[in-house]
Amino acid sequence: MIIRNAVGPYPSRRANDYIVIVDPIGPPKKCPYNCIYCPMGSTVVKTDRVYSLIPPKKILDDYSHIMEKIEYGVKIILFNGMGDPFLNYFLENIVEEIKGFNREHGLDMELWVKTTLAPLVYHDRKNLLGLFDRVYVVFDSGSLDDLSLINDPVNHVRIRDLVRYISSLDIDVIAETTLVNIGGEGNWVSGSLELIASWLGRAGVKQVLLKTLSRPPRSMDAKPVSKKILYSVREYFIEHGFSVTVLWEGVKRGFGRIVLYGEDDLYSLLLRRPMDLLELHNALELPIRDIAYLLSKLENSGLIERIPWRTRIFYRGVYRR
Repeated sequence: MIIRNAVGPYPSRRANDYIVIVDPIGPPKKCPYNCIYCPMGSTVVKTDRVYSLIPPKKILDDYSHIMEKIEYGVKIILFNGMGDPFLNYFLENIVEEIKGFNREHGLDMELWVKTTLAPLVYHDRKNLLGLFDRVYVVFDSGSLDDLSLINDPVNHVRIRDLVRYISSLDIDVIAETTLVNIGGEGNWVSGSLELIASWLGRAGVKQVLLKTLSRPPRSMDAKPVSKKILYSVREYFIEHGFSVTVLWEGVKRGFGRIVLYGEDDLYSLLLRRPMDLLELHNALELPIRDIAYLLSKLENSGLIERIPWRTRIFYRGVYRR
């Protein structure tokens, strides 16, 4: 089975559009964090060390495969996937290769990235953030207790280091805060919110992307907060001077054409995003029977697993060496 490091088109709530995901990390999951809510499961290699991972040629081959298949019908690339993109030593070269491909094909694409910042903070790679049009920084915790419980980072990560780093940047970043309900407590209670807002204020952050769990988490102890709580937290941040975007509803824009998917493409997508049958049907615009057939083949090969969560059955890719 081929594992592709560019997947899509994928319906993204943050863009309210379809995007292509570029994953410069690849399986197994490698990240400085082991977030309790992560839909990709546990972090296998917990590290903030920068080292040689997926080479630029492999990324470009996978990216061009996807883009030609969808006839260049998307406008946003999100660098995300199975860990923090900045762990890959080749990331700058990968971005240059993709930008070169886009210029050659007359594509006007925005490049977005989601990061913990840890590989940059502790390994002096500040200039790399300037490669991207939009930077999302995971910021779920205002205290050491919350950081340990919700994000479970490598031992030396400290909130003050992240804040000091953000405040030194000459670009704006967007704090991405996922609200988690853990036994009736979590980072949505007043004390935790006050600390998050205080740290973000010190960092000079002006924008917050607010969301809660929408897929099966790493730990079933983690639950989503209600819509009422989510919008109450939104009002709290607005009152404290932040511009807030809430992710709650699904993507409203249809892709507008059928994308022919094979087993490799579907498996590569499910490694990064657990999805249910109806969601796959809406995302890929393929008949349910065709998607069910592909899912059954992958499941029989042990390459995906079923995860009952709330009232739905999700399918998640299983990495096998």
